[in-house]
Amino acid sequence: MDRIMSLQNLVHPLHANLADLTSGPMHIIGQVVNDPWYTNHELRLRNRSRHDNHDEPAQAPDFDARESDNYFFLEGELAGIASKEDLNIEWIGHRTLLVEAIIPKVDEEAEWEIQLQTDLRKVRIEGEPGELERPEINSSLKSGNHTHRKALRVWMNERHTGALQKSFTFPCDVDTQQMRARLTNGLVKILVPKLDVKEHKQPRRIDVEG
Repeated sequence: MDRIMSLQNLVHPLHANLADLTSGPMHIIGQVVNDPWYTNHELRLRNRSRHDNHDEPAQAPDFDARESDNYFFLEGELAGIASKEDLNIEWIGHRTLLVEAIIPKVDEEAEWEIQLQTDLRKVRIEGEPGELERPEINSSLKSGNHTHRKALRVWMNERHTGALQKSFTFPCDVDTQQMRARLTNGLVKILVPKLDVKEHKQPRRIDVEG
């Protein structure tokens, strides 16, 4: 529940209920109460276990959602995801869809095949007095009793990296078997057909088209 009620999630929520939100506050409360994303404890535990090994909580990517008489259309920006193998799309209920990916931070040394300089002038020797490490330098690596720090200063940190996640609960029954997804230039496009009659099918993982 802490992920659901976090300040970041309130501003840019990890979950969206696509039901009509124009019917008044009581109707909105009813949607939340009946939404399995909020009421199913097993689903919340399953989602939490995916990201327990990450230092930062999941962030919500930017999505557009549109609806026609027969379909729902979702488009989400996942900059840094080039392969469909790095994207997971699956149903966690007959109306709730989960989209998630993990975008790693760029390793500058590996990317550019260089070795960053280290600042050896201001290091603290364990057990002995010394000058304080410079606070603007990060990415530490240890060697013997000395702690060396790569001279890498972070001036801006605006990109979405780490765990990205967005989920959707649809207001009507949808055809989970006929759903389609595509990944093109970091844009994931999802087509979700509606069902004319109520038909519950087993949840499944979605194969992303190349």
